[in-house]
Amino acid sequence: CAEECSGNGECNPDGKCECAPCFHGVLCDESCSGHGVCTAEVCECDDDWGGDLCQSPICPGEDGACNGHGACNSYLHECVCGVGWSGDDCSPAICFDGPSCTRECSNHGTCVNGGCECDTAWWGERCGIRGCPGVGESCSGHGTCNPEEQVCRCDPGWRGVDCNTPDCPGEPDCNARGDCDPDEAYSRPICGTCGCAAGWTGTFCTEFDCANNCSAHGTCVWDNGDDLPHCECEPGFAGDNC
Repeated sequence: CAEECSGNGECNPDGKCECAPCFHGVLCDESCSGHGVCTAEVCECDDDWGGDLCQSPICPGEDGACNGHGACNSYLHECVCGVGWSGDDCSPAICFDGPSCTRECSNHGTCVNGGCECDTAWWGERCGIRGCPGVGESCSGHGTCNPEEQVCRCDPGWRGVDCNTPDCPGEPDCNARGDCDPDEAYSRPICGTCGCAAGWTGTFCTEFDCANNCSAHGTCVWDNGDDLPHCECEPGFAGDNC
């Protein structure tokens, strides 16, 4: 098979090619895997390729292999990190710490898509910070956290275990005659603002609100049996708005 070894090898007694340095393949017709040049019987590899025959793609990390925590994309020469690892070379353990990196999210969360989703009242990249319930931060930024008990003391105008529910005047809020909305002008409002339902006005939604103030020809009144306040018109005037 000498002629079949492409002039780059010798035929052994088994009838198979034994390739010269730098060459490989069944017929010894490949040189340095197409990723380098043969110089003095040694492959000089192109950038991002390694190995005796330039057969191994090189990625960031120890030995060009993503530190053993991911796979090397041979086309882009970039690491595709395994769960719990990140970075160009898959070296920072996002989710895991402790001896041998076996403790997941400090035992206070779950690793999802390479990042920690913390249990309620635990915070930080690896859920190692003891805090309180909240949205985005302890007590949602609307209260003071007691980390030992993991309980919030809400600022005025806020309530709930995570201090994320606006608390307006009235019992219930707005005396059940409007919606309680936070005042967007303040990050920590003293009190939410009542958005009153039709027929009511005032801070507590307790004041009658008839259309056009009865056109100044009547009085706005409300009886417990009525759905909404209504106008009682002066003599000579009529209609919903007098």
